[in-house]
Amino acid sequence: MKRFAILAALTLSAFSLHAEEKKEEKPSSHTITLEVQAPEKPVDEALDVRKKVDLTKLMATAVKSTEERLIAAGCTDYKIVIHGNQLFINIEKTTPSTAQSLATLLSTSGKLSLHKRHPQHSPALAKQVFDKEVIIPGAAAYPYEQWDFKTDKPFTTYVLVERKAQIDNGDIEQAHPNHATNTEIVITLTNSGTKKMEAFTKSLKRGQEHIVSILDGKVMNDAVLNADYLSKMFVISGLDNIKECEQLSKAFNTPLTHEVKIVEIKSVTP
Repeated sequence: MKRFAILAALTLSAFSLHAEEKKEEKPSSHTITLEVQAPEKPVDEALDVRKKVDLTKLMATAVKSTEERLIAAGCTDYKIVIHGNQLFINIEKTTPSTAQSLATLLSTSGKLSLHKRHPQHSPALAKQVFDKEVIIPGAAAYPYEQWDFKTDKPFTTYVLVERKAQIDNGDIEQAHPNHATNTEIVITLTNSGTKKMEAFTKSLKRGQEHIVSILDGKVMNDAVLNADYLSKMFVISGLDNIKECEQLSKAFNTPLTHEVKIVEIKSVTP
């Protein structure tokens, strides 16, 4: 099966799990507080009632996924306490930068989707759609965080896409790090996902139309399709190291069914 890279480098700077540890950092106990948000439930339009979320079930699922990711990251000395819709995770003997890295991993949903860029796209119109000032049927807008190398500062623009995802987590068979480069994740699609990818990319005009990759509600990459088509395998590149590749691969393989926000990361003094 022919393998294509997915539109050069997909830089995940907004979701980078890597933080360079300073030599003076000393391990200590840290508590990471996460807020678990319930996924939206369908509304019964006839009764105008939103279905209630089973908080106990939701938090049990959150604890399970948190433990899986902690273990995948090599963290075994931890304790999780549930309070309402928050998780308090106490981790022994870790540095501040490692605690930050773990918090980022635990709050990354791992929801990946590929979309066609909307033919009406412009950054200005995309921002209006994102701010809900303008409604375009079948379209959605997402923020795109980039780096201005001239000013050496980050900036955010917006991308307008066709709302329907052409590829999502349900089409992923497996994600694993590329140990040959230590900076890439190889995505393998299921058989049905492969057919969808081929049909989608063959429908695009090579060198003209764009594929937009979205991770956890933010644009990872917006680029022109430069291959004849994409197939069963593609890569996400631009990561910092093999550990980050391993952690994000785990997130792709076990995407969360709920949203998680970092509330606080603090050092606990004995």
